[in-house]
Amino acid sequence: MTGDPVRQRIIDNAIELFNTHGCKGVTMDQLAMHMHISKRTIYEKFDSKEALIQECLAKVYCDVGMEKIERFVDTDEPFLASLFVIRYATSNNMRYSRLLHDAEFYYPELTQKQLKKIGDKVKNILLKLFEEAYANGDLRNGVDIHQAINTIEYYVKQNNFSFHPSDTSFPDRLNEVCFTYMRGLLSIPAIERYDRNEERFKKTMYNFES
Repeated sequence: MTGDPVRQRIIDNAIELFNTHGCKGVTMDQLAMHMHISKRTIYEKFDSKEALIQECLAKVYCDVGMEKIERFVDTDEPFLASLFVIRYATSNNMRYSRLLHDAEFYYPELTQKQLKKIGDKVKNILLKLFEEAYANGDLRNGVDIHQAINTIEYYVKQNNFSFHPSDTSFPDRLNEVCFTYMRGLLSIPAIERYDRNEERFKKTMYNFES
């Protein structure tokens, strides 16, 4: 994004406050008081509260998530990487639940803009990983890669839509469905390899999440 340290500090503090008190629960005056700066300084960096929220969403959806995802996909196990991408692409719903839910309710156009941006990036990464897995013989012959990715995208969107901040079972449910669906795409040798190394794969994935 930008190299302006003041601008970045405003975004970071706004994310913290919006996620704690909600987008409507925090005024620009309160943000300025929290940061011990003038409101004028904030408006020198952002034309409006909506512009600030847009930058907060961009950081949460794109910067925070993509940095971790791009770090993980270097693994030599495309199947494992695919599972992680799917999981991590939705994990921000837990970490930033109040901010994201308020933004979706009060600022739907801003939310959809950022969701499309991150969604396109994630789909491109998944396509690359699926193509690698297919070339490695990890997927069954005849698997329609694009249809598989569209199915995953649909399920994730449905789960995100029904997700509630108090639903602590959400990550586990998402994991179970993704593991089950992805396993059904695998070739017999890949399933056997996965079963032999399941604990190692999961440990690797959780290490990258921390």
